[in-house]
Amino acid sequence: MLKLSFLVCCAVLSISACGHQTKDTESADLTQVIQNQTSHSNNYDQEIDTTLKHMQAQLPYQAGNFMEISSLKRTGKDIHYNFTILSEAITPQILSLDSNKQAAIQQLCAEKDTKKFLAAGYKMHFNYIFRNQETITLTVNQSSCHA
Repeated sequence: MLKLSFLVCCAVLSISACGHQTKDTESADLTQVIQNQTSHSNNYDQEIDTTLKHMQAQLPYQAGNFMEISSLKRTGKDIHYNFTILSEAITPQILSLDSNKQAAIQQLCAEKDTKKFLAAGYKMHFNYIFRNQETITLTVNQSSCHA
């Protein structure tokens, strides 16, 4: 089976609120939660952008024997990893097998930091571009880890 290795950006999101408060306190706490979410989101965006900038300086990056990471970018909460498949032996049919997709998702979801990162609402889009220019996209979000 084809093993795929992914470079993953890490982030942490942790928000909690108590349910036994007065209406004024609930309103104040809700405002604080919204401010915290915005602050965390901005911090995560900055962390991701810094990581991607560092990684982009190393592109193209060999990711195993059969592919390279050709580009990376973040648009909002969508992170795009573009892989170029270097071998004609790796076909879209092989990569699109459900067992290979599940193995890749399991590998990502096994990472504690990745799960937390996905819980913050980010999505990772892995675009595999083959020698014939055919592209397969695997999108991983929080619900992917619960399937």
